[in-house]
Amino acid sequence: MHEWENQQIRKGVTGAQLVSAQHDAVLSRFMIKPAATNALEYMPEQQSTSTLLEQAYAKSALQKPQQILSGSTKPKKEKVKAASMRTPKEIQDAIRTRLTKLQEVNQKHMSDIERIVNDLKILKLEELDCTQKAPTAAAKYRFYQELKCYAADLVD
Repeated sequence: MHEWENQQIRKGVTGAQLVSAQHDAVLSRFMIKPAATNALEYMPEQQSTSTLLEQAYAKSALQKPQQILSGSTKPKKEKVKAASMRTPKEIQDAIRTRLTKLQEVNQKHMSDIERIVNDLKILKLEELDCTQKAPTAAAKYRFYQELKCYAADLVD
């Protein structure tokens, strides 16, 4: 019965209301401590599903800002020697290394293009060959189908 009531409550409460209620519940838990004088007097009661859900949502709500603050977002590229001045020789070396990398990538792309062009030529020749052989293949197929039907009729 309690589970059904909790489900109905969950259906009726919007996400924003749930978040604000969780926030209030978390704050009230931290502010109000149980009034037990010793550890034996405070016995935890059996918790309902709604309180367990509130606790789970509160934990996840507290963990998300910590993840954001800890920097779980994409790491940014760190620039080398961003604060100091670079000499013309360093700039020239950086440009040359970048140029060689780009030339290697360009060469790879050009070889890929050549391979694709050759594959395309081969495929066009195969297509032409198949279109020329299609009528004879269709005639052979028709012959074998007729032969199959003849053999089936002969057996019957």
